[in-house]
Amino acid sequence: MISEILRYSTDNVEIDRNEVLRYARAEKETDEVKLLVDECINEFKSAVQYKACARIFDIDINGDTVDFQFTKIKSEGLCKFLGTKPKAVIFAATCGAGVDRLIKKYSLLSPAKALIISAVGSAAIESWCDIITSNFDKPQRRFSPGYGDLALEFQADIFRILEAGKHTGITLGENLFMTPTKSVTAIVGTEKN
Repeated sequence: MISEILRYSTDNVEIDRNEVLRYARAEKETDEVKLLVDECINEFKSAVQYKACARIFDIDINGDTVDFQFTKIKSEGLCKFLGTKPKAVIFAATCGAGVDRLIKKYSLLSPAKALIISAVGSAAIESWCDIITSNFDKPQRRFSPGYGDLALEFQADIFRILEAGKHTGITLGENLFMTPTKSVTAIVGTEKN
């Protein structure tokens, strides 16, 4: 079974300050850093546009190959990751192009702000992905193209089957990297819809 395309959006994602500091490689949160992070989170919230789309697939694993019904992918790592799960969710999620514009603006005006806003975006997209996967029964961690032996080229199949550009505004470049940069594609094993 291949499900209909599911679409998600929200205005509010909890941004973990500790994750922001980790992504920014800040050793500790001084008063000055705290003010900068607060300012950047507020600006980020005015620019972000959370969107995602997903589909659920019945899967069949045979040796080191996963049959998703629309394509077969050879990846020993993905097969081990999915284990005995009968279904997989494939999704694409983004924080939107406004975040990239904000990072670009501050890369010229204030590199420190650009760094922190990028870190906020990294923390936010991870939280957004957690929200999306919480919609499914007993989801696992995420497994993405380019991780382990799962070829980055699988991105193109994901974009095609999800119609990701149409539903999220994410584009895929010739190098198979996504724009906006704070975007993720992933696979999650699940028990049922």
